[in-house]
Amino acid sequence: MKWVKNIEKRMANLWHKEASRLLFNILIAFLLTFILAHLYSLFVPFYIFISGYHIHHFYHGMFLLAVAAIGAVLTNRGRIHNFLSYVIGVGLGLIVDELGLLLSCTGERLDVFCSYHFPSQVDFVVIVSLVLLLFIFFGDKPIRWCLPKSWRPKESFSKSVYYSISRAIKELRK
Repeated sequence: MKWVKNIEKRMANLWHKEASRLLFNILIAFLLTFILAHLYSLFVPFYIFISGYHIHHFYHGMFLLAVAAIGAVLTNRGRIHNFLSYVIGVGLGLIVDELGLLLSCTGERLDVFCSYHFPSQVDFVVIVSLVLLLFIFFGDKPIRWCLPKSWRPKESFSKSVYYSISRAIKELRK
């Protein structure tokens, strides 16, 4: 029975340790990418044009985010997850950096000057950072806090597995 308790302890602590490290990687890459992309966009007037269309770095961020998320789902290797967490952070940083331009260039009149500086852009950075920090420090508890009480499990998954295994062992001993 001691080995079952050890499994239960490992299952309870596994999510928080591994996920917190990966979320911290995402946070660091996100903040660094946002700062560097913002400074680069302000001081270096280099744009990518394909067939006359300006390709904003928002699209690069979307591509990186999609590829990294698919890669993270398809693999279970620690080093690859570590690398992909940084790629997800870079993608998020590129997307949030471009949000000001995307939100100010919408509307009926497209001849109006689009502003790269958006007052609420820093708010987006703070919100994304706070959400990541919330999950880094509290694990999966914030998800459970948002669920209706009828959906919340009465006991943790690892405890229910422990009790199921212990009941099965008791039945086999009879």
